[in-house]
Amino acid sequence: TEELYQTLYSFEQEYQDQVISKRSISNIFFGYLILTLLVLTLLALYLRKSSPLVYNRLPKLIFILVWLIIFSYLVYLIENTEGLNSYLIPFCIVPIVVKTFYNERLALFTHIIVVLLTGFLFSLGFEFVFLQLLVGMVVVLSNINTRDWSGFFFAIFFIFVTYAVGYLGLALIRENSLSAINWSIYNWLFLNAFLTLLSYPLIPLLERVFGFVSPITLVELMD
Repeated sequence: TEELYQTLYSFEQEYQDQVISKRSISNIFFGYLILTLLVLTLLALYLRKSSPLVYNRLPKLIFILVWLIIFSYLVYLIENTEGLNSYLIPFCIVPIVVKTFYNERLALFTHIIVVLLTGFLFSLGFEFVFLQLLVGMVVVLSNINTRDWSGFFFAIFFIFVTYAVGYLGLALIRENSLSAINWSIYNWLFLNAFLTLLSYPLIPLLERVFGFVSPITLVELMD
């Protein structure tokens, strides 16, 4: 019955609170440190093998690592801010910008590393990781060209559609009913896709800071 369910749910919450209160802070920190070092080691091995020009040049290496720092802080900030939802964070900016300056493989791998590193900071768990990896693949497969505004907007539209359909599938598995789905999440997903447009003005800024050459600059030089 509903009353019995609420009783069991309150017992579950109380049990989890007791378990959390007994956990050692140092052990938790050590666990996060192990996972972080593991993820960073995989990134370093990949860069050394597949992108030695990035691995051996400090500014280009910082360009890749800065995304991990920025999005880890954003996740921490959103998770600890009342009234904000984690679906607001536009993770697709990472593969779009990296793909502009490098290639699809490095863009996808960087996106995966960012998602893995921030995944255990989220309260959403597997749902978050799955959805973000799915959308990252869509970005890499999309023909995103910063010289073509219409194509860029179509890519943002496909990102939103992937978010929307992916969340619907995950929500149906979790809730087993359309009426029980939290439809307000779609507002955050729309804002997420809208904020992804920030990747366009970020490109010339990062180009100046790290000494890259973007397709936008090539068009200006050609003109």
